[in-house]
Amino acid sequence: MADERPLATQADRDQFLRGEVRPLLESLAVAYYATTPPPEDIVGFLIETLLRTKNLPTPPEGALDEDEEIDAQDLQERIKDLKVQIEHLSSKRR
Repeated sequence: MADERPLATQADRDQFLRGEVRPLLESLAVAYYATTPPPEDIVGFLIETLLRTKNLPTPPEGALDEDEEIDAQDLQERIKDLKVQIEHLSSKRR
């Protein structure tokens, strides 16, 4: 991705989606549908395609270590809290 900056405005988010995310998803879709027969492991195929096309290092394999497990649990709790906030804000709009 171009740079690590916060997406401060809606225009920034729209530009990021149109300029970065959409082309990436389109290239992944083309790669998937161009493969005959279609791969059974879709997630694995998409990861391999990203690694190959973006020249990324292979991610670590295996189970999470203790610190990563704690981070994952904290992240799950944060996601739940944010979903509750979204639901609360959505109900206020109605």
